[in-house]
Amino acid sequence: MQEAIEVLPRLGFSVVTAKTKSGSLGKIVQMAKDFLWRANNGSFDLTHTYAEFVRDVNALNDSFGDPPRDPVHMNPAPPIIDHVAQAVVVETNSENVRAQKEELMLMSMQELKEQCKERCEKMSGSRADLVDRLLQPRKPEILITRARRNQYVPKVPSSNAAILVALLLHQEHDKFLSKEEVMNFAEETCISKEPMHGNGKSFYNGWSGIKDLTIPSEGRPALVNIRKRKGYALATEPYGESGVDVARAIHIVAHRQGICRCGQAIDIS
Repeated sequence: MQEAIEVLPRLGFSVVTAKTKSGSLGKIVQMAKDFLWRANNGSFDLTHTYAEFVRDVNALNDSFGDPPRDPVHMNPAPPIIDHVAQAVVVETNSENVRAQKEELMLMSMQELKEQCKERCEKMSGSRADLVDRLLQPRKPEILITRARRNQYVPKVPSSNAAILVALLLHQEHDKFLSKEEVMNFAEETCISKEPMHGNGKSFYNGWSGIKDLTIPSEGRPALVNIRKRKGYALATEPYGESGVDVARAIHIVAHRQGICRCGQAIDIS
C-alpha cells in the first residue's frame, strides 16, 4: 500500500488518504460533489483520453503553469448561488430594509445592544455590526428561548447543526439511523463548516461534538436519543421543545443563510 502511495503520483495520479473507512467515504463524497458541480457548469472539456491529456500538458510552456484565477476552476469549487433569485429578493425588500436601517442608525448603542440581547444576538462590535444583525430575520423563537435558558443551541454552520438536519430529513417513524448514515446524510446537507469526516490532519471530525446533542441541557431532555444496537433519532418530546422542533428551526436558519443543499422548498419566513 505504501509503495502504491509513493509511486502513483509519479505516474500522474492523485492519491487521497484517510485514517478510517468513513473518512475515505467522506472524501469520495466531496470529490463527487465537486466533479458534479464542474460538470453542470461546463467547466469540463472531456475531449481527451488520459494519454492525450498528459501529452498536451507536457507540451505546454511555463506561462500555463499559474494557478487558476477564475473561481469556476478553483478547488474546492465554490457553491452554486442563484444570483437571479437573490437579486429579486434584494430588489423587492430594498426600500423596507433602507427605512429600517435608517431608523436603527438613529438609536443609541445601548438601545441597539438591548435589541440584540432580546434576540440573543451578539452585542459586540460597531454600530454598523449591531445594525446589520438586527436587519437579519429574527431567529426562530425556539432557538431564542433555549439560549435564554442557557440550553445548548447548535450554531449554523456547524457539524451538530448538520447532524440535526440530517436526522430531520431522513428519520422515519420509530426508525433509528446508524452513525455512518447520520454522518453521510449530514455531509450531504453542506451545513457543516468542516467536512464531517475530518480533513485528514487531525482526529477531529463532525462526530466529536455529538455529546452536546445526546445529553440533557439545563434540566431539559436531550435533542437526540440513543438506542444500543439501533442508533440515533431525534427526540419527539416534549412537544414544541423537542429535538425535532429544534432541528426544524436549525433547518430554517440554514436555508436563510443559503447553505443547506437538501433541495427542499421550506418556509423560511
